[in-house]
Amino acid sequence: MIKLRPDWRGTGSLSTLGLEVALSIVLPLVAGTWADGRWGTTPWLALTGFGLGLAAAVRAVMRGLREMRAISAREEREQGNPAPTYPYADKVAEKDRDGRATAGDAPAKDDPDA
Repeated sequence: MIKLRPDWRGTGSLSTLGLEVALSIVLPLVAGTWADGRWGTTPWLALTGFGLGLAAAVRAVMRGLREMRAISAREEREQGNPAPTYPYADKVAEKDRDGRATAGDAPAKDDPDA
């Protein structure tokens, strides 16, 4: 078995979430439309298929969120909280005793990202 890098552990199952959501809505809708045409119950079976597919899509998204939270919590336990990656992270200063921000909190005037 191939051992994946730790960064890519959760990517495999989470990368298919969009496809899973789309197919879980489209396939029951198509099946309901086909059944409506066959039995003459338009639009009830198509709407039922759409509703069931939508419920399955919501369930898939919730499962993905639970999985992402579990991966995040595990990484937090194993590696701790990583340093911020935003620009000027080293220039952010602590607040003084009165709670006012110090001069180092604001980005430089020539900063193109500001």
